[in-house]
Amino acid sequence: MNRTYIIAIGLVLSAKFSNAQVLDTTNHIGHSQDTSVLGLHKDSVNLAADTATKIIDTLPDENIHLKGPLNTVGRFGDAIVYTWASPLRWKKKDWLTVGAIAGTTALLFLVDKPVNDFLGRQNGGAMHTIERIGYHAGKPYAAFISMGGFYAAGLLFKSEWAKETALILGSSYASSGALQSIIKPFAGRARPVVGVGNLHFKPFSSDPGYHSFPSGHMQIAMTTATVLASRVKNPYLQTLFYATAATTFISRMNSHSHWISDLFVGGISSWYIAKANIKRWKMTSHQAAFTDLLEKKPKVDWRMGATNDGIGLIAHFN
Repeated sequence: MNRTYIIAIGLVLSAKFSNAQVLDTTNHIGHSQDTSVLGLHKDSVNLAADTATKIIDTLPDENIHLKGPLNTVGRFGDAIVYTWASPLRWKKKDWLTVGAIAGTTALLFLVDKPVNDFLGRQNGGAMHTIERIGYHAGKPYAAFISMGGFYAAGLLFKSEWAKETALILGSSYASSGALQSIIKPFAGRARPVVGVGNLHFKPFSSDPGYHSFPSGHMQIAMTTATVLASRVKNPYLQTLFYATAATTFISRMNSHSHWISDLFVGGISSWYIAKANIKRWKMTSHQAAFTDLLEKKPKVDWRMGATNDGIGLIAHFN
C-alpha cells in the first residue's frame, strides 16, 4: 500500500471516528468538546474526509489491470527484475528458509543413489505412461504451448485474465530458467546415466552429461503448475496441475536423467520464483512498473505538535 492510500484511508477513518465521537480527547489534552481525534476540529476533519474521498475516487481499482502494450512490456520486465532482486528484500525468516532448503538438499545427497536405483527399476505400462507425460511436461515446447495457448485464448475470447496468465507464465519461465541455466554449467554435476556417482562434478563442462544440477525439466513443470494453480480456485484443477509436475519428477528419475536432489532444488526454487512473479504482477496491476522494488515501507513518526485548533498528534512520513 503506497503513501496515498495510507493518507487517504487515514483521513477517512479520522473523519468517521470524529463524527461518531468514538474518542473523546477532552480528558487527555484538556481541550473543548469541539476538539476531535488527533486534535483536529470537526470541520477540518470533514474537509479532510471529502478530500480523501476524491483522492480514493481517482485511484485505480486493484482488480483493474493497467493496460497498454508498453505497460505490459514494462510489467513483464519488472516481474523478472523484482524476482531477481528478492535477496535484497529477504529478512531473517527468508534466510532461514534458504538454510533449510540447503540442509534438505544436503540430506538428499545421502539418498540419491538408493532412490534413483529404486525408481529406475520400476517398469510397466503405467510407469511408461507417467514417464512420457512427465518428460513432455518439462520440455521447453511445453512452456511455449502453455504461454501461447493462454494468450491466444485471451485474444480469441477477449479475456484479460487469460492473457495475463500467459504473461505471468512467461516471466516466471524466464526468471527461473535464467537461474538454472547459470547453475547447471557452473555446478557441472554428473547425471546418473553417466555412471560415475552422485558426487562427481566437472564445473563449466559443455558435456550435457554434466548438467544434472538442478533439473531443467522440473523447473518448467513446477513453474507451469504453480502459476496455473494460483490462477484458479478449483482444488481439483490445482491438484491436477501439481500432479502433472509430479509425473515429471518421477519421469526424470526413472530415466536416470537426474538425482532426487537435482529435482528437489529445481522444483522448490521454481516454486518460490513463480510465487514472486505472481505477487509482482498483482502489485503492478495498480502501481507503475519498476517502482518500490525493495518494498520499503514509509516510516511514520508521530509527534505532539501545535495545530491551528490546538495540540495534537502529527504524522511525519519519511
